[in-house]
Amino acid sequence: MTFSFIGLALSLALAACGASPAPSPTAITGPERAAPAAAPAQTATPATETAATTAVPEPAANTAAPPAARGLEASTWKVAAGSKARFTVGEKLARLPLPNDAVVETTALTGTLRREGPSVVELDLQRLRSDSGNRDRYMRGTMFRLTPKATFTIPKTPEASEGLAGGTSAAGSVEGVLAIGARETAMALTGEARYDAGKLYLLARGSFTWEQLGIRAPNVAGIVEVQDTVHFEVLVVAEPA
Repeated sequence: MTFSFIGLALSLALAACGASPAPSPTAITGPERAAPAAAPAQTATPATETAATTAVPEPAANTAAPPAARGLEASTWKVAAGSKARFTVGEKLARLPLPNDAVVETTALTGTLRREGPSVVELDLQRLRSDSGNRDRYMRGTMFRLTPKATFTIPKTPEASEGLAGGTSAAGSVEGVLAIGARETAMALTGEARYDAGKLYLLARGSFTWEQLGIRAPNVAGIVEVQDTVHFEVLVVAEPA
């Protein structure tokens, strides 16, 4: 489903600032990098902070923020390459003895994150892809034929701090409005955020039901039965505009 997760991405990154460290995205991750000794590794376990040590104070005149912190001062961010959305729903195909998960993905995310004013992320529903051509044609030609775009809007982005500087990951949550066609649905998302080498990496997770979106579940008698709840993970990679 086409979601505008840019607003979510920035909100997670900024709302998470100051939160306790959290694991880096695991289901969908950013590019691999060599982690500095004090930064959390890209693992599924929470990172721990090293104890503070006594050191020679910085000269009083050296008050400039470190480069990583200065990078977070951008007022506008754009969704960039590497962003990805994945949707998973349980289904039971009549021709198979056991149920399985249908997985639909897309990299067609665009949008803008703003410190002032609303942040919006848009997803192109016509570019959703799975492992089934029949499923893909149904999504494009029937399910989303008249509503090819989905947007997720965060009305106001929280103020940023330096909590994400230096590659530290942080957990957070955000609320916004998902719109598909004329249908708008309030939605809460949780996830992690990380700032690294001038980019924000934001992984959001959530779920919805077909009824919430005003969409009829794609059940076909004698062929497939689909569960009511759809789970999703969205990775937003954002760069200063």
